[in-house]
Order: sequence, then structure tokens, then C-alpha cells
Amino acid sequence: MAHKKIVHILIIIWIVNLLVGLLVVLTDLSLSPYRLFYLQFSFFVSGLPLINWIDKRTNRTRLFGIWTFVICNSVIAFFYLFLDWRGEWKTQTIEYQNLHLSNRTIEFQMQDKGARGYNRRHVDRIKILPFVEWTKEVKSDELDTLTWKKVSIYVNELGLKGG
Repeated sequence: MAHKKIVHILIIIWIVNLLVGLLVVLTDLSLSPYRLFYLQFSFFVSGLPLINWIDKRTNRTRLFGIWTFVICNSVIAFFYLFLDWRGEWKTQTIEYQNLHLSNRTIEFQMQDKGARGYNRRHVDRIKILPFVEWTKEVKSDELDTLTWKKVSIYVNELGLKGG
């Protein structure tokens, strides 16, 4: 009986992990730092054979196929994680603070492209949990001054000289 409860708990954890992954891919929800998303992806992929192994209702051929899938995806995720040339968006300046929600800000962010320079954007960022946030690109010149307070906090997450 305990065996079935463990399998059901693992399946629920796996489904929640699947939903979080889909939300990150399909919406403006993001996990910060971005490497956390790849860790979450690895847990998602590795959960499949673990559930099948504990459930013991699968034959060896099916289990071998699942493990092959997991190993291939883990290798791809590993190389994508450490060889990702896009870089992470880093906050340079917190420009505005929402007057009604303290966890909502308008930020100027930059992305290091190496020899090709930097990408720049302004985002409306809502911190939901310590590692979960909702970011949406906005135009900072079209803000309602009744809901936003100009703060101009220099963060410099990229560590650029000057300022």
C-alpha cells in the first residue's frame, strides 16, 4: 500500500514539474537564474524512469527506451546549459517602483552577447516567489505616473565599469 502512495506522490510531483515547465516555455513566467529552468527540466525528464522503476509494471525494453531518452535529454540539457551563448538578462537599473505592489518594478536589463555587444530591454517584473518571476517587455516612456514612482536604483548585475 505504501508503494502505491509513493508512486502517486511522484506522479503528482512530475505533473506539477511538467506544468511549471510549460508555463515557463509558453508564457512570460521565468525562473531566475535561468539555469534553474534547466535544473527543473532535468528533474522533469529524470522523473519518468524513476516512476516506472518504482511502479515495476514495465518490461526491460520499455525501461531501456526511457533511460535512453533521459540520457540523451540530459546530455543536451547539460551542453545547452553550459554552452548557451545567449546569456542571461541582467538588471542594470530599477527605474520605477509600483506604488501598490512592492514586488513589481520596471527595470532596464542588458544581455551580454560577447563580441557582438549587448541587447537592451525594459521589463515590467513581478517577483512571485524568490526564484519565480513574471517579466513582460514594456516601453518605459508610456507609464502611468499615478501608479509608478521613479526610483532609479543602480544595480549593475553585469558588473560594468562606470555608472
